Amino acid sequence: MPISLPGSGGDHAAPRSRLHRFTAAIIWINAISVTILVGGELFALSAALDWALAGLLHLAGNINYVLIAALFAPSALATWAIFGRALAAERELAQLQAAPPVSQSHPI
Repeated sequence: MPISLPGSGGDHAAPRSRLHRFTAAIIWINAISVTILVGGELFALSAALDWALAGLLHLAGNINYVLIAALFAPSALATWAIFGRALAAERELAQLQAAPPVSQSHPI
């Protein structure tokens, strides 16, 4: 069955030459090839957008880690300072308890 081009007149047209059929086949092959290429480009574009989105999400995760570290550092320093003061107070209390008692009979 010969390939008919749009607007060629259908069954009422004169018989096609080999060159005309060959040209029609080439046009169809080119149309299919262009469709495949456009589909491939759209797939590549969607894959690139997917990679870009994944990269943004990865970057957001890294920013999240930086924020966690930035918010954790002050609380860690505050905890260290509080425990340092508590240890100093315990040492001072231990020194006071180990010191000999002060005589109350001698007025100052």
